[in-house]
Amino acid sequence: MKRNLFVYAALLSFAASAFSSHALAKTDYCQYSKTKRSVEVHLFGNTYGYDGDKRRFQSGIQNIFNSLKMGDRFKLIHHNNGQIKDLEICFPGCPKKSLLESLTAKCSVEIAKKEKSQLRKRVSAILGQAIKSGGEPYRIVDQLKTLDEYYTNRELVESYVFNSTVPYGVDIDSKSSLDKAFVEMVQSGSLGTITIPNVKFVNVNPSKALQSLWADLALDGSEGLDFDIQTVILD
Repeated sequence: MKRNLFVYAALLSFAASAFSSHALAKTDYCQYSKTKRSVEVHLFGNTYGYDGDKRRFQSGIQNIFNSLKMGDRFKLIHHNNGQIKDLEICFPGCPKKSLLESLTAKCSVEIAKKEKSQLRKRVSAILGQAIKSGGEPYRIVDQLKTLDEYYTNRELVESYVFNSTVPYGVDIDSKSSLDKAFVEMVQSGSLGTITIPNVKFVNVNPSKALQSLWADLALDGSEGLDFDIQTVILD
């Protein structure tokens, strides 16, 4: 009996020592990915002036975040009128191990849980900043140029864009407001120079009139938008 207690105490001591060493050394969670998935999310928070768009924004982000698995690469890019702030991590998590294997494993389940909780808080803070900027002035053509420049000479991964696609100051229920936005974007003279790769615009404003505006900006191939805004609904 005493011998069993001694062995048990030794195991606990060893586990504590191992746990302490985990806390000192940062774990590379990328190595545990089973799929090598890499996700990039672009935020254009100032385009979210409508309450409905804000709800769709939050729903879409939550959907993507909840889909992340152990070791997935995740990059969150917050665009704000030419300024970019980003957060890049590999999603915390540890491979399943037996009790004895876990004592010597390089990955601590408890630390992974803690870092996952910390990550959620960091992401929430960035989303809060993005939503707070909703309604601030912006030029949507410049935002598209930013995406174009970002993906120039850069490998395309699984990429999502959160942009309501509503031009600044536009009343989506007003034909005259939409017509004015159309004229201003055409007069910018740069629509035909923008090329955006296969990224998905998530939960855009569902207005049919707004969708028609973007379709009309193709200008029948005459120096208009030379790409389709590919959309996806994530609820």
